[in-house]
Amino acid sequence: GIGFSAGGGGGERAAESVVSAAGLPMVIDADGLNWLAKQEQWWALLPAGRVVLTPHAGEMARLTGKEAEEIAADPENAARDAAVTWGQTVVLKGTTTIIATAEGAVTTVEMPLNLATAGSGDVLCGSIGAFLAQGLSGPDAASLAAFAGSRAAYRLAGRVGTLGLVASDMPLAIAEELAALERVEA
Repeated sequence: GIGFSAGGGGGERAAESVVSAAGLPMVIDADGLNWLAKQEQWWALLPAGRVVLTPHAGEMARLTGKEAEEIAADPENAARDAAVTWGQTVVLKGTTTIIATAEGAVTTVEMPLNLATAGSGDVLCGSIGAFLAQGLSGPDAASLAAFAGSRAAYRLAGRVGTLGLVASDMPLAIAEELAALERVEA
């Protein structure tokens, strides 16, 4: 899997790089989403069903042309409609993170308040990319990353409190959660 974050210019060249990655699953976050929102019919540039998009409400508003308040008022339907329309997996980040599939299925994961810290979305994006690289489908990679990240953040809240979490605390805690899941399955 690859991640895509297009910073500055290069419109046509950047579009070609997205299309050239058509054989690989990818996760697009942050500036990559902002760049996409500026492209006409951006969803047509993406390989069908191979992309996980990870917007928060503001980025989702830019991608859809709707107001952020409209997205926030009905996030499940906003995520589902976008995923079906775009033919991709959408992870709408928030206190309840919504994973919506191109087929219209929706999964929700409650996120603790300590994840409202700089870099936590980057950790989520990286986790999704890692799971894609291991062969998981977009919906499975997104769901596992959100679930493990949420559990890790709850675990860390017990150690460092609600306000003490920094994003660099997350990878080891996520690994611990994944190890715990492996033990349960064994």
